[in-house]
Amino acid sequence: MRNFELNVAVGVLVMGGVGFGFANVSAAKEKLDVKVKSVFLDTNQWVFSFEETIKPNKRNELYYYVGGKHGKTVSKETLKEATHLADIIPNYPRLWIDRYESVTISVKQDRISKSVNSKGPKLLLEQKALLSELDINSEVLIAMKYGAFNSITKELELHEMNVQFMVVPEQVAEFNGGYDALISYLKSKTGCGFNSGNNMSAEIHFIINTKGETESVSLVYEKGNQELGPRLVEIIKGMPNWNPALDVNGIKVVQEFVFVVGNESC
Repeated sequence: MRNFELNVAVGVLVMGGVGFGFANVSAAKEKLDVKVKSVFLDTNQWVFSFEETIKPNKRNELYYYVGGKHGKTVSKETLKEATHLADIIPNYPRLWIDRYESVTISVKQDRISKSVNSKGPKLLLEQKALLSELDINSEVLIAMKYGAFNSITKELELHEMNVQFMVVPEQVAEFNGGYDALISYLKSKTGCGFNSGNNMSAEIHFIINTKGETESVSLVYEKGNQELGPRLVEIIKGMPNWNPALDVNGIKVVQEFVFVVGNESC
């Protein structure tokens, strides 16, 4: 199982402006004279517990997704207690790794980015401090370069793994009735007027405050029908109150969300 390529298909639109870059491994390849493979690990672990985004049955039918900027999430409490990468990354492939080249932990909070480098999976004091200070809705990127011997060729291959997280509360905000009820509500309010045409999509950001109300609703991307975005903004603003997010002490906190709508040809 050491010789692997992990490609995880995520059922959301790729969102720009994340603020993190991925390292170029060509220099390392020349230095180490090893084969290089890249692995992007970002599984279907959404803010809500559901298996996959609801997809359209017909070519021009809209699909809907509501969740965080990154599909993968981690709680603030988990980051505070973490001492090893395996405490943060689910199903951490520790048995596949023969040599660590570098581990870079980067965070983005309140538009400020910081990073700390290390040479192994155990978190340095500086990395622990960086993670423990993060607030809810912050972003985390773990970029790791490691070597694994190919069991067939007996050669050392250099792999790169990048894992992105959104920091979420201990108990996330929830629409009354759950995720399926939320999608059904949004579909019913959108109506059939937009279920036609190709290359139609929109992305809206919003916050659920401590009262369960939507606020800071903004249209950040729109393509195709110019009436779609404003209609969706009004729908989000008019949603019934949610059950607000709670921290580990049961205190209500705000939580950010992304709402994406599009069709199969987008």
